[in-house]
Amino acid sequence: MPINLNIISLVALALALTSPYPASAHESDREVQLKAANDELTTRVAELLKENKRLEEFAMQALIAKSNNEKVVPGCDTQALRKTMVTGSGSASTAQKWLDQNGEKCTKEQLKYLWENLQRWGSYDLSSQLRYIDYLFDN
Repeated sequence: MPINLNIISLVALALALTSPYPASAHESDREVQLKAANDELTTRVAELLKENKRLEEFAMQALIAKSNNEKVVPGCDTQALRKTMVTGSGSASTAQKWLDQNGEKCTKEQLKYLWENLQRWGSYDLSSQLRYIDYLFDN
C-alpha cells in the first residue's frame, strides 16, 4: 500500500506541475495589471492633450497680443468675450459673467479696450457692465 500512495502522490504532483491553471491565473493577473497601467496612461495622455491645447491657445493669444503691441495677460482674453458676445445673444448677463470671472486679471489697456467696445458687441444695454469696468479700472 505504501507504494501505491507514493505513485499516487507522484502522479498528483506531476499533474499539479503541468497543469495550465496556475500559469493562466498568473497571466490573468498580469493582464489585469497591464490593463490598469494602460488605462492610467490613456487618462494621462488625454490630460496632456488638453493641457497642450490650452498652451497652444495661450501661445496664439500671446502672438496676437505681441503683434498688436499689447501686454499678454493669462485669463483676460478680450477676444474670447467678443466672440461670445457676437456669436451668442450678446446679453448683459453673458458680459457680467465673463467680467466676474476674468475682469480682475485684465490690464488697464484691456479694460479700456473692453469699455470702448463692449456696447458694440452686445445686443442689450450694457451700462451696468461698463460701470463695473470703470470700477475695475480704478481699483
